[in-house]
Amino acid sequence: MLGHEGTVSYEAWPTYDEAKLVSDTITIIAKVNGKLRARIDVRAGSSKEDMLEIAMAHENVQNFISGKEIVKTIAVPGKLVNIVVK
Repeated sequence: MLGHEGTVSYEAWPTYDEAKLVSDTITIIAKVNGKLRARIDVRAGSSKEDMLEIAMAHENVQNFISGKEIVKTIAVPGKLVNIVVK
């Protein structure tokens, strides 16, 4: 009816490019004392130190850690940064 030859059942499946599916940035969360304080976009494959540095520079995280003693920092690559303060 629409002027096409053949039926849809004989057409090839659509193809895709796997290289375009890979993202070069990921979103991690930054927590202070276990509570979510920020969502941060970082480069995929960032090291723990880079993630921690970026999280500690975030404005909202700074509000919760300024003037307090940092007891422990936890960084899980590709997932989260948690900062424990007193």
